[in-house]
Amino acid sequence: MQCQDCGKLCLRSLLYSSFGGSDIAVDAAFEPIYWPVDNMIRWYEVVFVVLVIVLTSSIVAIAYLHLSHGNGMSWDPLPWVTAHSASVMAV
Repeated sequence: MQCQDCGKLCLRSLLYSSFGGSDIAVDAAFEPIYWPVDNMIRWYEVVFVVLVIVLTSSIVAIAYLHLSHGNGMSWDPLPWVTAHSASVMAV
């Protein structure tokens, strides 16, 4: 056996895998696509949480301003509180 044949045999024995096939090749091909998604997902989480907080707060603020100061009319929360308390007590 020549040295070159021995090198080929050694390389094939190190790289041989009975599990190798098209699935492994597809996984290896898509690895560059998965890597940025895995690394950027933590930033997406932060952005979406901040967006939910900001949008919910803006809706609450708009509703509060509309009900309390809309068209120059003042809004008294006492009837709402008493009606809600009465309906809770009735249950």
